[in-house]
Amino acid sequence: MKRAHVVAVIGLEDGPESCAGPGVLVALGSRGAKRVAVVCRRGESGAFRPEIAEAFACVGDPRDDDDAFRARLLEVVHEHVIDSVIAGNAHVARGLARHARELERVGVRMLGSDAKALVRLSEHGLEKLCRSARVSALSSWALPDLALAATFLHAPAWPIALLADDGSRRRAVDTVDAVRAPQTMRARGAKRISVLSPAFRQLVEVCLVVARDGRLLGACAVRVLEDDERMRAWIAVTIDDPELVALAHKLALKAKLVGPLTLLVQRFDKGYALLDVQPCFPVWIEAVLREGPNLVQLALAAAFDARTKAAGVVPAGTLLSQTAQDIV
Repeated sequence: MKRAHVVAVIGLEDGPESCAGPGVLVALGSRGAKRVAVVCRRGESGAFRPEIAEAFACVGDPRDDDDAFRARLLEVVHEHVIDSVIAGNAHVARGLARHARELERVGVRMLGSDAKALVRLSEHGLEKLCRSARVSALSSWALPDLALAATFLHAPAWPIALLADDGSRRRAVDTVDAVRAPQTMRARGAKRISVLSPAFRQLVEVCLVVARDGRLLGACAVRVLEDDERMRAWIAVTIDDPELVALAHKLALKAKLVGPLTLLVQRFDKGYALLDVQPCFPVWIEAVLREGPNLVQLALAAAFDARTKAAGVVPAGTLLSQTAQDIV
């Protein structure tokens, strides 16, 4: 009898710390694959959802001790005979990318971009990426290690966005928020933080699944109706926007990003401006389950079959509420 494919999803924060991990496990489903729910910190509540996985493990947080994370990850791979791994959030995606070669040596496929592409994106910044792709980007500036109220005197408008190199994000509505938020972000592992000053009026996000050869296999775009101080979409509705999807794919190709990735974009009357790129599925990934295509299963298939065919775009009209866990 053929052994079931074993896939691990790593990073399962839920509630106030919510990330994509729990939704990725739900999207994988229980048919055809054995799911291993892997937490980075004991007590991550996304692992407590009923029937979310068939096995459980803990690996530690790569931001705390990357060597310990790697060692424990390889132990979990051996214990559960894992075939593939998917990041539940951006900082785990970066951790997995750093250890992708070791995972490959033991027969494990990582879904996502390689470490070099992520380092280039982090070091060169979004503005350089957007210039190369001839796409608009909001101007940003690097936050000093010690941010004081005076640091933000030249902010052109409030609220401002704080974007860290580990994928964490904060929206600050005034100088008090702007001084406090970076302290919390650095305490959790952020090293470089950029400041943007968008209007936050027409935010959209688009999730792509890009094949290793650059083909766009699937996409889902949403309009953000409500989000939180960490700039996570709590209420979103899927939209039909071919121009946005094409722009996102163009940026992915320029940055040499593959697998699942999510772009945060501000829409203006005459176009778009890129705010952020994260190398993982979005927190609203369960929105793809109502009509499909299922981007999680698509990404998993593409990781093992280069001939995987494009599945198209998730249709407009699905409303997802994280607070009520409803899909309408």
